[in-house]
Amino acid sequence: MKFIDYVGAILQGFVDRREQVRLIKELYGNQIRELYHTLSYNMIEFTVNDFDCRVTVSLRYADLVLTSPSRIRVLAWPVHPSKKISPTDASGTGSILAQSTPSRLPFAEDLLRTLCLSEAYVEIVLNLLPILQEIFPHLKDD
Repeated sequence: MKFIDYVGAILQGFVDRREQVRLIKELYGNQIRELYHTLSYNMIEFTVNDFDCRVTVSLRYADLVLTSPSRIRVLAWPVHPSKKISPTDASGTGSILAQSTPSRLPFAEDLLRTLCLSEAYVEIVLNLLPILQEIFPHLKDD
């Protein structure tokens, strides 16, 4: 019985994580870039390009039973429009990130720890600009 219960818990965790990804793709797919996940949905990553910044969200689930991530990283890099390179440039790099070292966004990590993925996404986007302007003051000038 323990084995069957454990397999059932793993399946429920998988379904919950898969549905969170499906819902965020359905609701915000036009804003989210580069969405990746493993087959078991125990690793989910995506980027959002907003407010002249690239924000990368990385979620890891250490236990397949979990529906809340055990490891969360949300990083932001400013992208200066003046430093963008044409997608047809020789190197094919697309754009240059203005700062080589990303900045963590602890407020976003806390939201992802306590809310489901789609609810956390909405809260993050709503509160993102003032936080980014505090971290990267040059965004206020743009």
